[in-house]
Amino acid sequence: MRGSKIFNEIRKIPEAGQKKTRGRNTALVTKRNDCLTARYFYYVTYTNKSYDALFVALESEFFLTRERINTIIQENEAVLQVFKKEMISIATLKSYYPHFRWEY
Repeated sequence: MRGSKIFNEIRKIPEAGQKKTRGRNTALVTKRNDCLTARYFYYVTYTNKSYDALFVALESEFFLTRERINTIIQENEAVLQVFKKEMISIATLKSYYPHFRWEY
């Protein structure tokens, strides 16, 4: 019957010893956070955006709240320090994340 395969897959009970993972993929979350940190560094270092405008831009780019962005930035402070120490260029950021517009 049409749709029964999906129905049966959803109702399938995991076998003993088989763990069902829940939540977000940690590798993807880490990549997102690294990208967000790079974008934050760019806005602070290479643009004249105000503190509030910076968060408005990040909120619209990553679909996160200001509070969550602040938490991620604080968690990735070591990465920011490396960016600052090495003074990562726009060209380097562009090579890491080519899908963003890096010139404003």
